[in-house]
Amino acid sequence: ISTNTNPVSPVVEKAYEAIEAGDLAAARQVYIDALAENPRDTEFIAGLAQVNLMIRTSEFDLDDALGNPAADSFQRADALAAVGHFEASFTLLLEAFAAAKDSAVKDRLLELFEVAGATDPAVIAARRALTSLLY
Repeated sequence: ISTNTNPVSPVVEKAYEAIEAGDLAAARQVYIDALAENPRDTEFIAGLAQVNLMIRTSEFDLDDALGNPAADSFQRADALAAVGHFEASFTLLLEAFAAAKDSAVKDRLLELFEVAGATDPAVIAARRALTSLLY
């Protein structure tokens, strides 16, 4: 018996249906369209970030990325995030950002923060570290 009284948003429901059908591009478009109407909706932002991660990780072998420390840092960070190792994912990207101050690295970090959730302790610590690297 579920005690969850929060109804699922029709947008989220439509995106989940697309994901279940294996159409990640359609799920991504659902969130993009919803964000065009409600650009600050945190549920839609997180949903889009999650679908983007799913799309990216479908394009390479997760086991290879996880097992190879020399793998592309974006792929390795995505693979770590996809299996729930957010702290390791953030550390990898923070090290890459510290070395290069690359905005693409910062953007990937910010997107993965959305996947993990704002209250995740790893996100809080990584945000603090990113802020200190920026200023």
